[in-house]
Amino acid sequence: MKEKITRWLQAYGRLLTGLAILLCVAGLAVSYMKPKQKLETVAINMGTEGESTVPLKNDESIRYVCDTKGYPMAGIQVGVTKNGYTFTDMQLICSVYDEAGTTLLSRSGVTLAELDEGQYVYIPFDNYKQCIGTLTIEFTVAGGQGEYPGLFINSQTMDDAATYVNGELLSGNLKSYYIYKLDYYPLLFDLCTALLLFVGVFFLTGRKKDNVVGTFLLWVPKSKKEAASPVQASRVMCTRTDSEVVSGNLAENEKTETESDREMDGSIERAGTALLSDEIEKTDVTTGTAVSNRHRRDMLCRRWPFLAGLAAAVVVVLLEIFYFNQNGLKYGTYQETYRLDGTDDRVDMQMEEFTSELDEQTAEDLRYQDEMNRLYYELLGAEYESTLDETLTVIDGKTYKTVSQAVVHIDLGEAKFVRQMQFSYPVDESKYASYGVEARFYKDGKLLNDYLLYDTVNSRIDTGYMNVSLLADSVELITYGDFAFEGTGVTASFRNDFQFNWYRVIFLIGTAWMLLFLLCQKKLFIKRLEVAFAIVCLWFGGCMVILVGSNQSGWDEHIHFLKAYEASFGSTIETPEAAMGMRGKYNPEFASLTERRAVTKYLRDNDDLDKADISYQSKFIGYSTRAYLPQAIGLKVARALHLPFDWQYMAGKFGNLVFYILVLMLAIRISRSGKKFIALLGMMPTPLFLASEYTYDAFITAFLFLGFVLWVNEIQSEEKLTWYRALVMMGCFVAGSWSKQIYIFMMLLLVFLPRRKFNSRVSEWVFKGMTVACVLLILTSIFSAPGAAKTLAIGTGIDYDFSTAGDRRVQGVSMMGQIQYILANPLTYTVLLLKSIARTAVAYTLCRFPWLDLAYCGIFPAAASFVTAALLLLAGFVREKGEDCPVVGKWYKLLLAVMIFGVVCVIWTSLYGTFSVVGAAAIDGVQARYYIPLMLPFLYLFGNRKLVWKSSRVWYYRVLFLGAALLNGYGIYQYILKATLF
Repeated sequence: MKEKITRWLQAYGRLLTGLAILLCVAGLAVSYMKPKQKLETVAINMGTEGESTVPLKNDESIRYVCDTKGYPMAGIQVGVTKNGYTFTDMQLICSVYDEAGTTLLSRSGVTLAELDEGQYVYIPFDNYKQCIGTLTIEFTVAGGQGEYPGLFINSQTMDDAATYVNGELLSGNLKSYYIYKLDYYPLLFDLCTALLLFVGVFFLTGRKKDNVVGTFLLWVPKSKKEAASPVQASRVMCTRTDSEVVSGNLAENEKTETESDREMDGSIERAGTALLSDEIEKTDVTTGTAVSNRHRRDMLCRRWPFLAGLAAAVVVVLLEIFYFNQNGLKYGTYQETYRLDGTDDRVDMQMEEFTSELDEQTAEDLRYQDEMNRLYYELLGAEYESTLDETLTVIDGKTYKTVSQAVVHIDLGEAKFVRQMQFSYPVDESKYASYGVEARFYKDGKLLNDYLLYDTVNSRIDTGYMNVSLLADSVELITYGDFAFEGTGVTASFRNDFQFNWYRVIFLIGTAWMLLFLLCQKKLFIKRLEVAFAIVCLWFGGCMVILVGSNQSGWDEHIHFLKAYEASFGSTIETPEAAMGMRGKYNPEFASLTERRAVTKYLRDNDDLDKADISYQSKFIGYSTRAYLPQAIGLKVARALHLPFDWQYMAGKFGNLVFYILVLMLAIRISRSGKKFIALLGMMPTPLFLASEYTYDAFITAFLFLGFVLWVNEIQSEEKLTWYRALVMMGCFVAGSWSKQIYIFMMLLLVFLPRRKFNSRVSEWVFKGMTVACVLLILTSIFSAPGAAKTLAIGTGIDYDFSTAGDRRVQGVSMMGQIQYILANPLTYTVLLLKSIARTAVAYTLCRFPWLDLAYCGIFPAAASFVTAALLLLAGFVREKGEDCPVVGKWYKLLLAVMIFGVVCVIWTSLYGTFSVVGAAAIDGVQARYYIPLMLPFLYLFGNRKLVWKSSRVWYYRVLFLGAALLNGYGIYQYILKATLF
């Protein structure tokens, strides 16, 4: 079947690629002639600092003067508050004038009765093409009987915008979004990329000349003695012609030419192994039959794994009963509840106040908020009494805020073992969400916990939990909040119980069985290494998905979840409250098994699509969104199966994991050398953790690994490059760069494919030229959105304003300013760059940071770096028994080193421009995980002939797999299971 498909692709390659080129050209023409329009939203002045509202009555107006930066404005979104009124026929009118405020350009309105409280309503402009330049936008109301709405403002000031209330200039500005209509070509970028790829492989099609080719050179004799060896002599290069490959004669030729040599090679090696292992036949003294040592071991291997697995399961269950629950058995079970409302004699509560120093910006925001409240009451004709002076004091030019806290003393009576403390409070009292609770346990007046026991109270679930495990007779609770703690309806419970933790039991049994599987397995390591890899990754990756659950433990996981969630819908997005909480990162998270049940209940109770927020998007899957498709498919399947929301959330992560495993399985399967590199890197805790969370890192790593493996296969083979292999190879590098364009530089490796891989100079230069063109095209998407005809250079439009572009979490970042600084100080920046790379070279390659960092779950101790370094160096420097040659030649090693160094420089430079303040003396934001896609080429640099693993090849793989398995098992137990599910 495989040969038939190969012959068909080779025979019709020119026709298929030609049709593809014509379709791409036709698609480009149609896309240019019929562009689509999309609304682009630009957030303007949307900060929450000093947020307040301005009332808008019938005889009043709010004027907003702004600059559209040379682009026609299609509308504006403003936040509306109803001030507690129920409107019937009142309308909010928006009139747009020119800069002078005399010429009316547009007038439109919305009915207030149709709006929700606090909604940012979109008001479109008529004749929007005239609404360009400096505009005066006036808001008024019409109709109604005494009721009035309000518009949201804040304290931010801008050079190109001003807000007037009844002709009086405000010190702040209107909160708003600018809406633009842009021509958009959704398939333009994809068609251009596809056109370059198909043109690049077009001349690789057609009938090739017969030539002697081979898979790769297996062995080169170093001496006459070595060449004369009958074992080594069988390791020759298998030669055949292309026509033989196509006609299917390869199998027969190989059989007739090398079958006897291979059989001789195998028999000699088996005999040598038997002699070394003393595997000679011996006579059983009881039966008189001949039994070999190998047979005895095989019989033992068939029986002991089952018995050992059964024993492991029994031991784990006994540990769960008598070790993890020993205090429940020893001290007995109980639960006592104490009321914190002042009615419980066992509880003594005192209110205390202390002052906390504020920074100048926070103090100024508080004063501005107070001033806005004063103006609001003044416009209403009511008297306003400021309470700001009661909480703020100024001492020696510094501002302090008075903070209230409650100190609660609870007498537990006789000493009790407290396994867990439960803190219950009224759900409807949202103010408790800002409280933190610190617990200090005592016995005979001596403090037991010299470490911090702290829990943040979240009002979205009715109870908070804190694991304690101390024998105490009294406890002191300290609450932290911005206002007085009343304690009404609040209770504190202490308990000790017997809790059989199924998560812990299943994980420990499964991990024990996994280790036994790796110890007993032989055939998979030699014949199907990718299957062994998949089994390990499925178990440990699946454990990460299930045990982390709905907690957002990955880097920026709420942002990645939003992308995946939106991609799982078509044009209409339904977002229930539970999904909104994940998107906004305000859902409660669990830190114990009991708390997980409460969080799960909250998520399921708030997963009602009938009450979901409805939004709309284009059906076209965006260029940067495609890396989230595996997660989106998992979410969509789970939603179709009507699974509860917590399982939907985990299903999205599981889709990411399965995709990661499948792509790397394919890479291991087709790799002609270096299978161990892919398997080891893919099983490391950090890459596997990234594959088990919402992120695009796993997608990037998987495709870049696959593309690199295909490239290595080509340079190790004498066979001509076929169009379909070239197309897949180029496509992998493109897909791996969808979300991180800087990795597209790895695609330049294709330019260095040797001359022998091509039929002619024309096919070589066209292929390499299209490769370079494709790299340049991908790089342009860094600076302009794919498919956009025009670009916006204001706010957060579809493209960068390079004078201010950068990470919004860092103040003072300017990409253009940083570029100008680098050009003005090239030597200074070069020294800074090289020092930064050299300082982190070992830590970001061999140590714990790229391999043992589980994001917000925790990072392994520094001593674990020795384990990762040992595994990586073993795989890189030491050849397993039977490996025949270094993976790549010296020239290609130099090429890989230059490529790796170049991409590393680009990574550091890009973060210097987007994450570091202009002219900074250090480069911020570079994380070790950015090196992971480069680590496969990095390991290919270490191939050598001298260091050989002299034990069996099976044990070589066992050491690598067991090392990765033990690291994963320790990390999951210590940083996930123990931290969140005990």
